[in-house]
Amino acid sequence: MHTTFKHLVIDSQSQLYDLKRIKRIFIHYYLGFFVVIFFCSILTILSLVIGGWILWTMWNARYFNSKELWISFGISVLFFVICYVMAKMFLKEIIISDILGYIKHPQQYIISEGQIVKAEYIPGGGSSKGRMIVHGTFNDKGMFIEEFQPSLWSKYFTDKNEEQNLREDDDWYSEKGKRRPLPVPVWVLHNKSNIKYGTLIAIDKGIFHGKKVR
Repeated sequence: MHTTFKHLVIDSQSQLYDLKRIKRIFIHYYLGFFVVIFFCSILTILSLVIGGWILWTMWNARYFNSKELWISFGISVLFFVICYVMAKMFLKEIIISDILGYIKHPQQYIISEGQIVKAEYIPGGGSSKGRMIVHGTFNDKGMFIEEFQPSLWSKYFTDKNEEQNLREDDDWYSEKGKRRPLPVPVWVLHNKSNIKYGTLIAIDKGIFHGKKVR
């Protein structure tokens, strides 16, 4: 999830392919993935060690009729499978990402002009856990989907209908008329051999109309 625009915003075309900037986007966007992979890996190893220890205990004591030990072993196996699958899924998302692909093989990628055309709020367990799902297009048939922190997105961008329906008691009424309505022009990174899917990689600083970029 994007929680800042600082790494996406560019002043000039020369910054578009800047590898350092793109690496910062990669680290920032996938930081949560790395945290999940780390803890899932730790739990996977612990589950394996505990399960192995239980089996060794039963084998060493020739005590195979203990219901409690078999239940404990089953729980450790369940935790092992769940944590292993989760770590593998999150790792796969990182491996197949366009940004990592560009960092490894920049000659296989290109950046095209696109636009964000739709944003929808997906509520979570609390106001701070929601997500703003952003949909965009590039070229003729290309598309991309990104996640933003709702408060970050709503500070700078809005839908025309939402803007018109704002009332004085709404949270964002003070920003009425100050935010950029959709669509928003952007740049999208995608593989040269895959023109259907891409990743948001840059937004012109001029879009923010002098506002301080968070």
